[in-house]
Amino acid sequence: MNLKDPGIQICLVLTHIHKEEIDMAEKKTNVITIDGVDYNKDELSQDQTYWINQINNLQTKSANIRFELDQILVAQNAFTNSLIQSLKTENKKEAVNG
Repeated sequence: MNLKDPGIQICLVLTHIHKEEIDMAEKKTNVITIDGVDYNKDELSQDQTYWINQINNLQTKSANIRFELDQILVAQNAFTNSLIQSLKTENKKEAVNG
């Protein structure tokens, strides 16, 4: 392998840049911002970490419940519209036969 080959040098540089991006991303995921203040998760107490985990879990549950509520509301509207349409059709038939 010839390291003077420009293609190999570019690959080595990109690998180095990619590693730095990964390192920076890992550092960012280790930081939590509360009220504009950054906290390193590794420096938080066991209780603080527990509370953060609880909050994250509750946020996920809340988002899932909103998602399910959207589905329920759409389904409810569809059934309501079906009922209304059915009643209108029935009323038209009765008016014609009546």
